[in-house]
Amino acid sequence: MNLAVNARDAMPDGGALRFHLTRVHVDEASATLQGLDVGEWVRLTVTDTGSGIPPDILPHIFDPFFTTKQPGQGTGLGLAQVYGIVGMHGGQIRVDTRLGRGTTFTLHLPALVTIAPEALTGDGEQEVVTGRGQTILVVEDNPVTRMALVDSLEVLNYNVMIAENGLHALSVLDMHADEIALILSDVLMPEMGGIALLREMKKRGMTTRLVLLTGHPLKEELESLQIEGGSTLLADWMLKPPNLDTLSRVIARALQPPIT
Repeated sequence: MNLAVNARDAMPDGGALRFHLTRVHVDEASATLQGLDVGEWVRLTVTDTGSGIPPDILPHIFDPFFTTKQPGQGTGLGLAQVYGIVGMHGGQIRVDTRLGRGTTFTLHLPALVTIAPEALTGDGEQEVVTGRGQTILVVEDNPVTRMALVDSLEVLNYNVMIAENGLHALSVLDMHADEIALILSDVLMPEMGGIALLREMKKRGMTTRLVLLTGHPLKEELESLQIEGGSTLLADWMLKPPNLDTLSRVIARALQPPIT
């Protein structure tokens, strides 16, 4: 809020204010360059197209009670509060500015520690289990359902590829099999559904595991499908549309090595 208010004041004649949020991994090669510890970070950038910050003022912008505003327009605590909040959470803040061209504040905050799949074996209420950036192929012919699954998987920290049916999925697998950790496939689709996809994958000797999405329970059919399709290929099934909790737990379970 403080960054947005400052940006507004820097654009008295109007302009653009943009917020961008992304998760970044800092490795050893880039840690020194970025001045951050190795690990997972969340990066927030706040960019305006305002007047920019003059060079003589720039060194003081985070000083408490330092302000260029007229009396009654503010206390000068806004950026000092931002600096304090970021520091309190173990993060860092950087500012890039050009006179007449605008200003960008870049905040790095440590990402929350994700819950490991082992948490599934614990007692009590089960929590949403997030991924570690693995790639999942979503095979779904309905565009609304497909994008809902993509959005949910991205929230759970997975990378996503998409296919509109089983035939399309096979072509994606031909090109990216080494990158894809798991397939989520609808059962009923034009041209080739999920079960036909499973059979074709077994015929071609593919090893990527698959979770079936269905509008009706597959409990009775699951065992025979695992035998027919290969128990190492068919990982599980879910009723669709799955909620985020169920989706997260089924995926975490499916990504564990199959018992042979």
